[in-house]
Amino acid sequence: GGVRYHRGTILEYEYLVCLLLEVQPDIVVHLASYGMSGAPMLDHGMCRNVNVLGSGLLVAAMKASSVQNLIYISSPNVCYGGQRIENGDESMDYFNLNSHTDAYGPSKAIAEQAVLNENGKDGLKTLSIRPAAIYGVGEQRHFPRIVSHIDRGIFQFRIGAATVDWVHVSNLTQGIMLAMEKMLTSSSKTAPCGEVYYLSDGTPIDNFEFLRNLCEARDNPYPSIVLPVTVALALGWFF
Repeated sequence: GGVRYHRGTILEYEYLVCLLLEVQPDIVVHLASYGMSGAPMLDHGMCRNVNVLGSGLLVAAMKASSVQNLIYISSPNVCYGGQRIENGDESMDYFNLNSHTDAYGPSKAIAEQAVLNENGKDGLKTLSIRPAAIYGVGEQRHFPRIVSHIDRGIFQFRIGAATVDWVHVSNLTQGIMLAMEKMLTSSSKTAPCGEVYYLSDGTPIDNFEFLRNLCEARDNPYPSIVLPVTVALALGWFF
């Protein structure tokens, strides 16, 4: 269908320059990142290399190859560090970099700010999109693991109460495409360039309640036991 794949790494500057010179894209959507969940969240070296250094190399490669438009896919974690947020929007301050309990959040915040600071420099136009938790066809990070837990009968309790906003992959894709269309016809001094945008379905829901239909579809009971967060953390520390 006209799609071309090139295998490489965002940490190779020369590769990025050669690729951009060959393809000459109108716009780059930068999705590469490391450490969003699990043990990699605590890998400071890889988070810093991929998320911060990699983004810097991409920006430098775009300037060297005269590619002007960059959409950076960021994360709500740049503003979230465990505190309760209600009706948060793009005007929120970044969470204190030294107060994060993981390596992913601060590395994404540093990279996002660096990318946005490049807007208007050397002909470059940039913007940032912060997707909510992503689900939909083809998603491989959350749901395969959750379904495995449900089918194995180990999804026996919920933890606390946490309202989360999700975004379906089709809505996320539509949002990115709208940003692309607008960016290509805008100057670096007008929106959406230089701006940050949250993207979600706009239907916040309890994170575990979101899984109720999934349990029913798998013919497994929805757990009635709710553990306080402190108890869950203590169990996690013990194990």
